Amino acid sequence: MNQTIETILNHRSIRKFSDKKLTPEQIEMILKSALQASTSSHVMAYTIIGITDENLKSELQAISGHPHVKNNGHLFVFCADLQRNYQRTSGE
Repeated sequence: MNQTIETILNHRSIRKFSDKKLTPEQIEMILKSALQASTSSHVMAYTIIGITDENLKSELQAISGHPHVKNNGHLFVFCADLQRNYQRTSGE
């Protein structure tokens, strides 16, 4: 088994988050990793929004109903953004 498959098989999602703030280096590494991840048809049609404001996270938690939206040190929201891909391919 190769290392990539082994990593995928050993992955587990845990949704119990700490409210510990991320360092700028950690944020940069997360964003770089997300931008390097494969996408369907090489279409990177998303925008990543980082949210640390506690009031905004509370409002988003109330809308979503998910406690992990508020209880974290840094919330990343991935938004579908087909306009971004259009601008990249059309030269606008």
